[in-house]
Amino acid sequence: MSASDRRTLFAAGMVHDIGASARARAEIGLLPPWLPADSGPDVHEAISFQALRCWLDNPPPPLLSNPLSSPDRSTLLYCVLWHTDSKPYEIPDEPLVNPESTMKLAGILRIAEALDMRLRGLVAGIRVVPSATWIRILVRSIGTVLDEVATARERSDLLGRALGLRVFVQQVVEQ
Repeated sequence: MSASDRRTLFAAGMVHDIGASARARAEIGLLPPWLPADSGPDVHEAISFQALRCWLDNPPPPLLSNPLSSPDRSTLLYCVLWHTDSKPYEIPDEPLVNPESTMKLAGILRIAEALDMRLRGLVAGIRVVPSATWIRILVRSIGTVLDEVATARERSDLLGRALGLRVFVQQVVEQ
């Protein structure tokens, strides 16, 4: 992963759930017209995308002197949008610059969010074991994370498609 990808993934991890806040929902107002009809009641990723896009379109002074590049902006926005959806879609007025890389980073964020879904902080680390046809994500924890691992397994589909590999997520039990 490039340094730019790592920075973008870190930034996406920091802002991906801002749309869950009542303040962000109030500031965005109406849901965007491009939101798929089958989105369901939890549309925080679309609100996060819209809030972040507004902020990037009207950046505070520190960003004015060093704005995001077009590829970094695209990757950041679409990682935030896709982190909850296994069927990525493109927004008509926001160019998708590098879909393959973006899907990979969104897939990583999707799994990371699943491993911290209960905000219990029990995941102590992960190890990725690659193969020619699969990757195995071994989760080391300081407690039982069976639900988190099961959810990460379910949400590994996006990363698997992006990499063209099967993704296995397992808890490592140390003795």
